[in-house]
Amino acid sequence: MPLLEIRDYKSSSVGLWSMTESSWELASRVHLTEKEKTLWRGFSGEHRKKEFLAIRLLLAQMIDEQAEIVYTALSKPLLTGKRKHVSISHSRNLAALILSDYPAGIDTEETLRKVGDIAPRFLSEEELAWTRNSPDPELALIFCWSAKESLYKMIGEKGISFRNQLFLPETKLVTDGSVTAYYRKSGKTAEIELNFFFRENNVITWCVLTTPGI
Repeated sequence: MPLLEIRDYKSSSVGLWSMTESSWELASRVHLTEKEKTLWRGFSGEHRKKEFLAIRLLLAQMIDEQAEIVYTALSKPLLTGKRKHVSISHSRNLAALILSDYPAGIDTEETLRKVGDIAPRFLSEEELAWTRNSPDPELALIFCWSAKESLYKMIGEKGISFRNQLFLPETKLVTDGSVTAYYRKSGKTAEIELNFFFRENNVITWCVLTTPGI
């Protein structure tokens, strides 16, 4: 069964699904609303269909009652009829989902993905320095990209500068860990706990906004 794991935390649950099955195999196992069926049939690519179905299978494993994922005008996912916040992500082989009592963000990236060419666009000079001096610079870069994606999703505002508003300290990339990230806005700085772990040659990062007023 491609359900890899579900991790439960104080106010959140994180789930992973390995996308090894075909879209037709996934479709045979998931209950979709008529609206969801229409959306699924409208996707032309096999991988996009698998992403759509894997997330809904994962959601069914993580919540007791049936819930539908809809999207805001800013493409932020919401659960209909539920107070839980949701965030989703996909890589080539994984689907990831977080359910939380608070606004949350999650991201998964393949650890072999190369982002060095665009690093100056999303990292500060300090971040560029510590990732360059890391034991595995490429891994450090993709970790930073994933972490800032999670922070961006959690905050949920347009126009955030990854380079100038989101900051990560030097991080030891152990199998499972956390680090304090920083979000700067209007002259103020907020501290945010950023969690991460590695699975199936992917880095998974996630965060939860428990402090109001950010």
